Amino acid sequence: MDKKSTHLNKEVFTSLVRSDSVTKSKVRSIWREFDRQFLLCTRAEGKVTALNRYKECYSFLRNNILDLEYSLPAFIKVDSNGIPKPLWPLRALINGDRNSQRIALTIARTWESINLDPVPNLLPITSERRISWRTKMCDESFQGWIEAEIPMYKWLRPKPYTKRFTVWDSNGSGPNGPAVAWSLADLIPLKSSPKLWDSIQSLNTIYNRQVLNIMMNTLIPDENLNKLKQWVHSKIGFISEPGGKTRLFSIFDYWSQSALIPLHHQLMEILRSIDCDSTHDQNQGFSKLIKRSNGSPCFCFDLSSATDRIPAFQQELIISVLFGKPIAKAWISVMTDRNFLMPNKTLVRWKVGQPLGALTSFPAFALWHHMVVQYAHYTYLVGKMPSSFEPGDSYIFPWFNKYMLLGDDIVIWDENVALFYQMMMDDLGLEINLKKTVIGRSKSQLEFLKRISLGGLEMSSIKYTLMSKDSEAFAVDLIDILFTRDFIEPVIESDKWIDLLPKGNRFNLFKVIIWFRYLTSPSLHLDRKGKMPLVLERTTFENKLLEVRQTILTEKTMEVHRILDENISLESLYHKWGAPYRKGTLGEASLTATLSPIVWVINQTGEILNDTLSELHDPESVKSVEYIPIISNKRYFKKRSDNNVYLSKVYLRTFKEYSNDFDCPNEDK
Repeated sequence: MDKKSTHLNKEVFTSLVRSDSVTKSKVRSIWREFDRQFLLCTRAEGKVTALNRYKECYSFLRNNILDLEYSLPAFIKVDSNGIPKPLWPLRALINGDRNSQRIALTIARTWESINLDPVPNLLPITSERRISWRTKMCDESFQGWIEAEIPMYKWLRPKPYTKRFTVWDSNGSGPNGPAVAWSLADLIPLKSSPKLWDSIQSLNTIYNRQVLNIMMNTLIPDENLNKLKQWVHSKIGFISEPGGKTRLFSIFDYWSQSALIPLHHQLMEILRSIDCDSTHDQNQGFSKLIKRSNGSPCFCFDLSSATDRIPAFQQELIISVLFGKPIAKAWISVMTDRNFLMPNKTLVRWKVGQPLGALTSFPAFALWHHMVVQYAHYTYLVGKMPSSFEPGDSYIFPWFNKYMLLGDDIVIWDENVALFYQMMMDDLGLEINLKKTVIGRSKSQLEFLKRISLGGLEMSSIKYTLMSKDSEAFAVDLIDILFTRDFIEPVIESDKWIDLLPKGNRFNLFKVIIWFRYLTSPSLHLDRKGKMPLVLERTTFENKLLEVRQTILTEKTMEVHRILDENISLESLYHKWGAPYRKGTLGEASLTATLSPIVWVINQTGEILNDTLSELHDPESVKSVEYIPIISNKRYFKKRSDNNVYLSKVYLRTFKEYSNDFDCPNEDK
C-alpha cells in the first residue's frame, strides 16, 4: 500500500475513465479514504482478518453488480441498504452508472495487495483417487466415447511436426539452477532413473530428434560434481500470490522439457483449431463469449485443484487416440514417473493427475476438458435417443459449441449440457467450487478469466497488481486494457480531444505521452488530419518520434552485431556464474562443445537476432517488431534477465529526452 508505488497508474486510471455520476476529484477522494480505512483495518486486525473481510466484501460487490445473491459472513456489518461497512466509502460509486460501478470494483480489489507466507496444500497431489461404482462406470463409458468419437473430429487430427530441430531455449530455472547452463547437472539424477531416461529418449527418437539423445549420451558430467550436492531432476516450488494465495508449480529437468517440445506444439495447434478455446487469444475469446451467450442462462464453473485431480490416464488415452500409443506411453512416463523434491527435502509424487509446469501439461489438460464437455453433450443427446439406440449404432454427434474454455475456466450457456457436465464431474470425483461458481439465469451474468459481464456488457475491473505498477511501460499496458475492456469509448470525436489533454502552464510530459497513446490506440478510428493542441503539429510530432526511434534502433543494431562477432569463452562463463561443467569439454575442437545446450541456444538466439535486424530499418515494419532479444554473458546463467529491450519503452523514453524544449500552451486560460 505504498502511496508512491501506486500513484502513477491510479492517476492514469482516474484521468482516463469517466463517470457521469462522480467527478474525477471525487473518485480520488473516495480512493484515498478507502485505502486509509483498509490500512487501519490491516493494522488493527492483522493481515489475515483484513484479507478475509475485504475479500468477502469484494465478492459481495461483484455479485451485487451482477444482480446475484451473496451471503456475507456474520462478522461483517451492513447498513440499512445491505452495504457492508468496509464498502461504505464506495457508496457514491456503487449507486452510479456503469463505469462508476467498475471503478468501485477496481478500488475494492485492494485486498489483492496482501501477501501472506506461502502455505502449500499437498493433499490434492498426494491423496489417492476415491473410486465408487459410479466412478468406474463413468471411466469406462468415457473411455469408450474417446476411442469411438474423437477420430470422427477430423480437425483434431494433429499435423506432422515439421519444424527444424531446436533445443529448449529457456531463461527460466531448472531443478538445479538456471535451466540451460545447469543442464549437465540434470543428467546425473536422470542416469539413476532408467525408466525416465528411456522414455525421454523414446520421445526424441519418435520425433526424429536423435541429436538430443546423442547429447545426453555424450555430455557425461564430471564425477566430481556428485560430491558438490545432491542433484535432482524434479522439484516443487511455491510462491505467495496477491490475495494470500499460494501457487504451487513443478520444475522439470532440461532434457525432459526438450523432449516434450514437438508434442507441446502439436497440442497447442489442436487447441488453436477449436473455436471454443481461448488459449491463444483471451480477449477475442471473451468477446465471442459475451456476444454468443447474451440472452441465455450462463453457467460458470470453478474446478478445485483441477490438474492435480484429473486422472492422468484419461489424458494419456486422448493422446494415444490422436498421436498413437508409443507417444502416449512415453509422454505419461516423462510426466509422472518421477519424484519431486520439496523445499523441506521431502519427496512427493502425483498420485492422480499430472504436474502443471512442464511443456504439454497445460494443453493436454485443456484438451481433456474440451472432451469432457463434448462427452456431457453426448450423454445428454443419448438420453433423448430412442431406447433401441446402441452406442455402436452409426450416428454422427455434432460438435457442441455453446461454451468457452481456457484451462480449468469454463462457461456453458446450455442448461442441459451444464447439468450433465456437473453430473460427470461428480462421477469422476472432481470437485466444483460452488462458492466461486457463477450462474446467471436472468441477465446472462458470467465470469470468465476474472472478467465479468452483465447482459452482454463487460463489467470487469482492473486487478491490483496492474494498478500498483509505477512505470511508463505498465501505464501503456493499462491504457490498452482500458480500451479492450470498454472502459474508454472506442471512438472519440476530434472536438473532444482537447478535453482529454492535461491542463497546466506547462504540461506534465508523461501525461502528454499517455494522451498521445490514448489517441493513437489501435482500437480507435480517428480522423488524423487535424492538429494536436500543442505547439507542434501532429505530423511534426510523429516524424520526430520516428527519427529518434530509428536512431536508437541503429545503435541497438550495432550493439547486436558487436555481440554476435565476439568470441565468447564458454568455460569462463561457466566459471563466472558458478554453473557445473566438465573441464576440457568446452574447447573449440571438442565434439562435446558443439553438443552443449548453451552453444545451441546462443546460436539459435543469434539467428533470431539476424532475422530481426532485417526488419528494424524498414519504417513500415517497425511496429511489428516488439523487442530485440539482446544476448549478454548472463542471459542463460541468471534466473531473471532484463536484456529484452522493448520498443515501447524506447518510444516513450526518446520522446522524453527530445521534448524538453516543447512548451505547451496554457489551457487554464
